[in-house]
Amino acid sequence: MSQYKNIGIILAGGIGARMGLGYPKQFSKIAGKTALEHTVAIFQNHKEIDEIVIVSERSVYHRIEELVSKAGFTKVNRILFGGKERSDSTLSAITALKGESENTKLIIHDAVRPLLAADVISECIEKLNTYNAIDVAIPAVDTIVHVNNETQEIIEIPKRAEYYQGQTPQAFKLGTLKKAYDIYTQGGIEGTCDCSIVLKTLPDEKIGIVAGSETNIKLTRPVDLFIADKLFQSRSNFSLRNIITSMERLYDMKNDVLVVIGGSYGIGADIIKIAQKLGIKTYSLSRSSGVNVVDIRSIEKALAEIYAKEHRIDYVVNSAAILNHKTWGCTR
Repeated sequence: MSQYKNIGIILAGGIGARMGLGYPKQFSKIAGKTALEHTVAIFQNHKEIDEIVIVSERSVYHRIEELVSKAGFTKVNRILFGGKERSDSTLSAITALKGESENTKLIIHDAVRPLLAADVISECIEKLNTYNAIDVAIPAVDTIVHVNNETQEIIEIPKRAEYYQGQTPQAFKLGTLKKAYDIYTQGGIEGTCDCSIVLKTLPDEKIGIVAGSETNIKLTRPVDLFIADKLFQSRSNFSLRNIITSMERLYDMKNDVLVVIGGSYGIGADIIKIAQKLGIKTYSLSRSSGVNVVDIRSIEKALAEIYAKEHRIDYVVNSAAILNHKTWGCTR
């Protein structure tokens, strides 16, 4: 066991205007609990987390206090007030931890990412033995376009392979983050997250990467609540980090052969679209491609033709539904 603490810091200060809920999005309900409860529970149940600090809006302090008490989150030992910007919330946590060892490990996470896998936290803690700053990120899937906001014209289309999408948590040695913020608070530097602040204030400090997950979504739009709810439903059968949507697994499927039954529309068409972006060879079996999906012989013939061409079929996904037609009598 490490002699230094591992402290989870939950940033819960947002108001979530884009969600249009009329209340802070960290209190939106998913699978019967608030997003904040789900997020804090991840850290509460993690064996390597010693303490939890929640940074919130002043106006919801008592609500969070009540939530923590009712849920029995025993590791929460501070509920702090944040500020207007994200950096104000982090600074509030740093200030409150005055007196802790500079080697204390901070794992800073958004309250509205309630689907974080526990092993991501573990990897952040482990990697802080090598680095003083860590970001969690996933490879960018779509083409990145650099745009001039004034003219709304494309300036550059950079090489996608070199770009990742940042998530949280971000993790730091307390001493490193404090040093970065001592410089940042003097002014003249802009930063969108804690890693960007470290990058700009301490340019010689290397920032390590831990692989994130496509399921570690941030609740930003109303549709995100629906997606999160469905992911929670699937969690009883799958580890969130190992669901097929994991980008790491999808990239490993490059050049594999995927057959989607019912791939001409709906979720089947979406699967085809995503797979093609990742370089997966795809075949759609549907009426539009000349295959009757209700006729097993028609499917067998199509699969045999694909196998003869590719000499392999790695995955078959059935997204087709059969509509049962029934004649209804009518009365006058």
